[in-house]
Amino acid sequence: MAQKFLGLNASNRIEETAVSPDYSEFPAAAAVTASPTDPKLVAMNVDGKVVVADKTSSVTACIGYVTETVAADANIKVYAAGEVVGTGLTPNGPVYLTTAGGFSATAPTPVAGEILQEVGRALTATKWSFNPQEDIKRG
Repeated sequence: MAQKFLGLNASNRIEETAVSPDYSEFPAAAAVTASPTDPKLVAMNVDGKVVVADKTSSVTACIGYVTETVAADANIKVYAAGEVVGTGLTPNGPVYLTTAGGFSATAPTPVAGEILQEVGRALTATKWSFNPQEDIKRG
């Protein structure tokens, strides 16, 4: 069975495709500022637009990461796999979603109503492998 990926069709609707791109392009709901050395974790809103992921809202659990800056409504490349640049990581340790598209090797302090989401594992002290797990809503 061929692996399926998400992408935009000619009508800007999300659909599955058998093509295996390094990324999928989606419109950004608001301006996003990121770079290869300052990547941002992102989510998808109900309108199918990219938003910055944030542990304070289960609506914005992480589904990918971006490494470029775009204006609102411009298409942005969302990566669903790959190696991400970071700092202060513990090799083979977990990496967690924090706020404003950020990530940390330190598990966030439990707060009711927020989510806990492991988004990958550290490969070295400065690089980690993106692999988001299901988020856990805190009571």
